[in-house]
Amino acid sequence: MSKQKRCGGTFEWAKHTDNCLKGCSHNCRYCYARYNAVTRFKQSTPDEWVAPRLLKNWDKKRKRLDGGVMFPTKHDILPRAISTCLSVIGQHLELGNRLLIVSNSNRKNSKHLKTINEKLLMGYTIKKNIMRYQRNLNQLCRNE
Repeated sequence: MSKQKRCGGTFEWAKHTDNCLKGCSHNCRYCYARYNAVTRFKQSTPDEWVAPRLLKNWDKKRKRLDGGVMFPTKHDILPRAISTCLSVIGQHLELGNRLLIVSNSNRKNSKHLKTINEKLLMGYTIKKNIMRYQRNLNQLCRNE
Protein backbone atom coordinates (compact mmCIF):
# COMPACT_ATOMS: atom_id res chain seq x y z
CA MET A 1 0.00 0.00 0.00
CA SER A 2 1.46 3.37 -0.98
CA LYS A 3 1.38 6.36 1.32
CA GLN A 4 -0.83 9.16 0.05
CA LYS A 5 0.71 12.62 0.31
CA ARG A 6 -1.20 14.77 2.79
CA CYS A 7 -2.27 18.10 1.38
CA GLY A 8 -4.04 20.87 3.24
CA GLY A 9 -3.81 23.66 5.75
CA THR A 10 -1.84 26.90 5.52
CA PHE A 11 1.48 25.21 4.81
CA GLU A 12 0.57 24.31 1.26
CA TRP A 13 0.82 28.05 0.46
CA ALA A 14 3.35 29.31 2.98
CA LYS A 15 5.81 27.76 5.43
CA HIS A 16 5.35 30.55 7.98
CA THR A 17 2.45 32.48 9.49
CA ASP A 18 2.24 35.87 11.18
CA ASN A 19 -0.43 37.71 13.16
CA CYS A 20 -0.70 40.98 15.07
CA LEU A 21 -4.18 40.58 16.62
CA LYS A 22 -6.07 38.00 18.62
CA GLY A 23 -9.75 37.80 17.73
CA CYS A 24 -11.91 39.26 14.99
CA SER A 25 -15.03 41.41 15.11
CA HIS A 26 -16.37 39.84 11.89
CA ASN A 27 -17.21 36.70 13.91
CA CYS A 28 -17.74 34.63 10.75
CA ARG A 29 -19.43 31.29 11.43
CA TYR A 30 -17.16 29.49 8.96
CA CYS A 31 -13.87 30.94 10.30
CA TYR A 32 -11.27 28.28 11.15
CA ALA A 33 -9.34 30.73 13.37
CA ARG A 34 -12.45 31.39 15.46
CA TYR A 35 -13.20 27.66 15.63
CA ASN A 36 -9.66 26.88 16.82
CA ALA A 37 -9.50 29.67 19.40
CA VAL A 38 -13.03 29.38 20.83
CA THR A 39 -14.16 25.79 20.30
CA ARG A 40 -11.19 23.52 19.73
CA PHE A 41 -8.44 24.92 22.01
CA LYS A 42 -10.57 27.12 24.33
CA GLN A 43 -8.04 29.97 24.11
CA SER A 44 -10.76 32.59 23.95
CA THR A 45 -14.39 32.97 24.92
CA PRO A 46 -16.89 34.00 22.23
CA ASP A 47 -17.11 37.46 23.83
CA GLU A 48 -13.31 37.85 23.87
CA TRP A 49 -13.07 36.72 20.25
CA VAL A 50 -15.32 39.50 18.90
CA ALA A 51 -13.28 42.16 20.74
CA PRO A 52 -9.90 41.84 18.97
CA ARG A 53 -6.77 43.05 20.72
CA LEU A 54 -3.14 43.50 19.76
CA LEU A 55 -0.82 40.61 20.51
CA LYS A 56 1.87 41.55 23.03
CA ASN A 57 4.65 40.95 20.52
CA TRP A 58 2.89 42.39 17.44
CA ASP A 59 5.77 44.82 16.81
CA LYS A 60 8.51 42.17 17.07
CA LYS A 61 11.46 42.42 14.73
CA ARG A 62 10.67 40.23 11.75
CA LYS A 63 13.28 38.45 9.66
CA ARG A 64 13.82 37.16 6.14
CA LEU A 65 11.99 33.84 5.74
CA ASP A 66 12.15 31.30 2.93
CA GLY A 67 8.99 29.54 1.84
CA GLY A 68 6.58 32.44 2.16
CA VAL A 69 4.54 33.97 4.97
CA MET A 70 0.76 33.87 5.30
CA PHE A 71 -0.70 36.93 7.05
CA PRO A 72 -3.01 36.97 8.93
CA THR A 73 -4.04 33.49 10.00
CA LYS A 74 -5.76 34.23 13.33
CA HIS A 75 -7.66 37.43 12.54
CA ASP A 76 -8.78 39.54 9.61
CA ILE A 77 -7.40 42.88 8.48
CA LEU A 78 -9.84 45.06 10.37
CA PRO A 79 -10.44 48.74 9.54
CA ARG A 80 -9.59 49.83 13.10
CA ALA A 81 -6.25 47.99 12.95
CA ILE A 82 -5.31 48.80 9.35
CA SER A 83 -2.20 50.82 10.25
CA THR A 84 -0.87 47.99 12.44
CA CYS A 85 -1.57 45.41 9.72
CA LEU A 86 0.06 47.61 7.05
CA SER A 87 3.11 47.96 9.29
CA VAL A 88 3.46 44.15 9.49
CA ILE A 89 2.89 43.80 5.73
CA GLY A 90 5.48 46.51 5.02
CA GLN A 91 8.09 44.85 7.23
CA HIS A 92 7.71 41.54 5.40
CA LEU A 93 7.90 43.16 1.97
CA GLU A 94 10.96 45.24 2.94
CA LEU A 95 12.70 42.03 4.02
CA GLY A 96 11.89 40.44 0.67
CA ASN A 97 9.51 37.85 2.10
CA ARG A 98 6.93 36.36 -0.26
CA LEU A 99 3.65 37.29 1.43
CA LEU A 100 0.20 35.75 1.06
CA ILE A 101 -2.46 38.02 2.54
CA VAL A 102 -5.71 36.25 3.34
CA SER A 103 -8.67 38.43 4.24
CA ASN A 104 -12.42 38.45 4.39
CA SER A 105 -13.58 40.41 1.36
CA ASN A 106 -13.77 43.91 2.87
CA ARG A 107 -14.09 46.83 0.44
CA LYS A 108 -13.01 49.35 3.07
CA ASN A 109 -9.59 47.69 3.28
CA SER A 110 -9.06 46.99 -0.41
CA LYS A 111 -7.85 50.53 -1.16
CA HIS A 112 -5.09 50.07 1.43
CA LEU A 113 -4.05 46.69 0.03
CA LYS A 114 -3.64 47.59 -3.64
CA THR A 115 0.15 47.50 -3.34
CA ILE A 116 1.62 45.96 -6.47
CA ASN A 117 4.62 43.84 -5.61
CA GLU A 118 5.82 40.54 -7.04
CA LYS A 119 6.25 39.25 -3.49
CA LEU A 120 2.59 39.86 -2.60
CA LEU A 121 -0.35 37.52 -3.24
CA MET A 122 -3.92 38.22 -2.14
CA GLY A 123 -6.55 35.68 -1.15
CA TYR A 124 -10.09 36.30 0.02
CA THR A 125 -12.29 34.09 2.12
CA ILE A 126 -15.71 33.98 0.55
CA LYS A 127 -18.30 31.70 2.13
CA LYS A 128 -20.01 30.61 -1.07
CA ASN A 129 -16.69 29.45 -2.55
CA ILE A 130 -15.63 27.24 0.36
CA MET A 131 -17.10 24.01 -1.02
CA ARG A 132 -15.72 24.67 -4.51
CA TYR A 133 -12.31 25.43 -3.00
CA GLN A 134 -12.38 22.18 -1.00
CA ARG A 135 -13.24 20.19 -4.14
CA ASN A 136 -10.39 21.86 -6.06
CA LEU A 137 -7.96 21.25 -3.20
CA ASN A 138 -8.93 17.58 -3.03
CA GLN A 139 -8.41 17.27 -6.78
CA LEU A 140 -4.96 18.90 -6.50
CA CYS A 141 -3.99 16.50 -3.72
CA ARG A 142 -5.01 13.48 -5.80
CA ASN A 143 -3.00 14.74 -8.78
CA GLU A 144 0.29 15.19 -6.86
